Amino acid sequence: MKTLVLFDFDGTLTKKDSLSEFFKFCYGPNFNRYYYLKPLIWVILLKFKLISYQKVKNLRIKHLTKKYSRSALEKMTLKFRESILPLLIKKSALGKIKMYKESPTTEMIIVSASLNVLLCDWAREMGMKLITNELEIKNNQYTGAFVHENDCNFIEKVKRINEIINLEDYQHIVAYGDTDGDTAMLQIADESHFDLFKD
Repeated sequence: MKTLVLFDFDGTLTKKDSLSEFFKFCYGPNFNRYYYLKPLIWVILLKFKLISYQKVKNLRIKHLTKKYSRSALEKMTLKFRESILPLLIKKSALGKIKMYKESPTTEMIIVSASLNVLLCDWAREMGMKLITNELEIKNNQYTGAFVHENDCNFIEKVKRINEIINLEDYQHIVAYGDTDGDTAMLQIADESHFDLFKD
């Protein structure tokens, strides 16, 4: 039986949000200043629903990518993946991934609203495909914009899944998530798990 396993990443496989932890890693002691205080107007507009969360997310990423050249940002992501990301992964989630990995008829995909530059190497090491936000590159520089218009969240997750695979090729689909942003993905599965991994 051919099985497809879909994993949300942040909060499902991890203890904390990988993107905000990456911001902390980049900004260090200046994190609160750059993440909350400097873009305070965005946070206020978000609070009163005058701007979308995706817009605020895009603005924060653009703000971060202005600080680094492409090579410098990629060096930062490499350091983050090596030193911080492994500490964020829940042990029980890692055990489940290793269990699925042992099955030759099981394919695993991470479907995340994080960033490709943060997760691509880790997903590859785990033997998993990755669907996530990919940063646009122009003139050999990250612009902060996404290659896809919409954030890889909510119904966009299902849209992206259908773009790269045919769900009818699988006899059994399993999905793991932990927020409303995963609901659409959980609904396409034969077996769904919500906030399963606790450590």
